[in-house]
Amino acid sequence: MFTVVVEAKDHGDVVSLSSSSTLIIHVQDGNNHLPAFSGQTGSGKVKEHEIGTSPLRLHTTDKDTPNSAAWRARYTIQGDEGAHFKIETDPDTNDGILTVVKPLDFEEEVLRELTISVENEAPYFTCKVKERPPSGLWKVETSKGDVPPPDTVKVSIEVEDVNDPPVFSVSVKEVALEENAPIGTWVEKVNAVDPDSRDFVYKVGSDPAGWVMVDPHTGDITTVGTPDRESPHVSDGFYTILLHALDDGKTQIDADWH
Repeated sequence: MFTVVVEAKDHGDVVSLSSSSTLIIHVQDGNNHLPAFSGQTGSGKVKEHEIGTSPLRLHTTDKDTPNSAAWRARYTIQGDEGAHFKIETDPDTNDGILTVVKPLDFEEEVLRELTISVENEAPYFTCKVKERPPSGLWKVETSKGDVPPPDTVKVSIEVEDVNDPPVFSVSVKEVALEENAPIGTWVEKVNAVDPDSRDFVYKVGSDPAGWVMVDPHTGDITTVGTPDRESPHVSDGFYTILLHALDDGKTQIDADWH
């Protein structure tokens, strides 16, 4: 802010009269300083399948006037294949807050490498004083063409593994079994795959009449009771059992078999 006093004076023959006015000039800051990264905080880790978490906060410095368009930072992400992240500016600190917006998969990629760049809301320009005469206006040179490249930083986000349950090849299946089939009759074979390559076992979750068993390792279903079409557990000719695939992390997935 500058204060200028302007005086107007006449050339009276006897008395010279004058008056003055005070002019206050507010100089708005232009963007002649680029933001620069100064550090980062946060774990840099995110669990697979989670969204809404913020693994990193990026810090910048800027010599322009705080809270002006020349100071406020605007961040950009490069190398984010699949658009899993967003970065927003904290209006109070000018930090860049990196947030997960699309789930990541540990089995696909353990480490995500990103490049973050920062610039200001206001366009960058330079202003150099070329001449300062003792009176009159200074001669200055301004330029908006030669803009230096924005500051960038490389960050690494570690994707942490979470136990994924085994997955059945089909979740619902119908098979045929004759009434009064002898005990030990083979019914069907179930198949599941664990994305984490963990060991898992098959087990019967629901078998109202107690007619079947499943081999915990092979998935082969055989009878341990005599099927009866007139059983109250049979509806419209269908008897429903529920099977589980349970891994060593105690995570299970279900499948219905009729």
